[in-house]
Amino acid sequence: MSGTMQAETTLVSLGDLFGLEAIRGLRYGVPPRPTQQDIEDLVPTPDPAYVFTLDEVRRLILWEGGEVGRNLMIGGPTGCGKSSLIEQFCARLNRPLYRFACHGGMLFTDLTGQMTIRADGSTGFVYGPLPRAMREGAVLLLDEGNMAPPKVVGALNTVLDDGPLFLPETGELIQPSPRFRVVATGNAISHGMDAVHYRGTERQNIAYLLRYLQFQTSYKTATEEAAILHRAVPGLPGKVVGLIAEFAHEVRSGFLEGSSPVPVPTRVTRKWAAVLHTRAKALRNDPVNEMLFGLKFVLTDGLQADHAKAIEGTLSRMIDKLTLTDEDFKTGVGIPATIPAQEDPTMELVVLLNPNRGGKNEIRVWVLGSCDRTGKTFTASAGITPFTPFVPKEDISRQDAMIALQQKLNQRGYVHCLDVKLGPSVGIEAARRATDAFTKAVAGAKPVAVSSPAVRDIVSALCKASGTQVELVMN
Repeated sequence: MSGTMQAETTLVSLGDLFGLEAIRGLRYGVPPRPTQQDIEDLVPTPDPAYVFTLDEVRRLILWEGGEVGRNLMIGGPTGCGKSSLIEQFCARLNRPLYRFACHGGMLFTDLTGQMTIRADGSTGFVYGPLPRAMREGAVLLLDEGNMAPPKVVGALNTVLDDGPLFLPETGELIQPSPRFRVVATGNAISHGMDAVHYRGTERQNIAYLLRYLQFQTSYKTATEEAAILHRAVPGLPGKVVGLIAEFAHEVRSGFLEGSSPVPVPTRVTRKWAAVLHTRAKALRNDPVNEMLFGLKFVLTDGLQADHAKAIEGTLSRMIDKLTLTDEDFKTGVGIPATIPAQEDPTMELVVLLNPNRGGKNEIRVWVLGSCDRTGKTFTASAGITPFTPFVPKEDISRQDAMIALQQKLNQRGYVHCLDVKLGPSVGIEAARRATDAFTKAVAGAKPVAVSSPAVRDIVSALCKASGTQVELVMN
């Protein structure tokens, strides 16, 4: 078998690695790419269009560091990007990745290896992904880990407890490298109400689940989806990017609520955007029919008729009056303020909430906005109950802003709500409008009007973190 992965590391900015300004000042040890060819080939290729969130990076860094646990379980709805999150994380950290698709008929030997007949007629043992990952200090990704039968899950327990793996076929006792990590994904980890969507999942016992760190994720927000699409397919009109992102968000919300038959994963929206970009001339002349054609080509033509009709009907309602001009196809023109062109500077807002400041039932919102390319940085706070105006402190140094962020996160009661990327000219105004709308929501106003998808996402995150019920409408 191959040797272990190199252990030397270089300190690199987490902000640079994952595209998050809020953690640019934090550094993490990244090993060089493996020099052994068969191991180097296992390092995933970085996707420059991929968008990380601060919460994802925070959890994954804790898991990868190994001090709080080496096994991670990621739960979430189908198509929300659980596996691609791990792939792109490993790509940034030069981590070899073994990816194995679990299924109900699998055997433990599918993971460990088995005796096989070689081309010359002799027999020999072929190592599976588990012993290879253990020895090489790689990451083992168990796709749909809750599809694995109980006897396979039980056989994994010793390895999940940082113990060795015994191979009876060779008599070897394989000790895990300190860099070895396990991550399992699943659509219905707890086998709760959402399990109705995922037939074939196995009910996992609590002893197995407790061997993992737990991470529940979900679909990208409309703002995050739009950022991904614009990076992946630059030049596609902003109107179209925004509509695809909003459509995907609406269908996914319906899927989670049980009113939509299927979700629209990011892998589908990216294919859809690529089809439209390839057929740019036809899209310019007949945008409504071209968007419907693209959706059918990448998704609905493969669905049963009633499901396809429902999803296509949702899109038709959203694009009924869509028109495009030549100006929309010029780089950066027509792109909403919340979806900046790839080459335009971007401001990232980090939004924190203290729902019970000082134990006095005072609700406070704190925002950090920072744009690396323009150097524009600000912090701002606002009182919700009692109300105090949103007051930004502009033109402060990035170092002071990062210190302020860490101080807030270390203060008891502050929770991280959201990261959102905006054009630098609208960052402060979007934060101001969001806190004003949140104030109305806390006061019980129904519905609450918001002016853009970014403002809506900020208000939604604040309401979710504070337990505030709200109905938001776009004005």
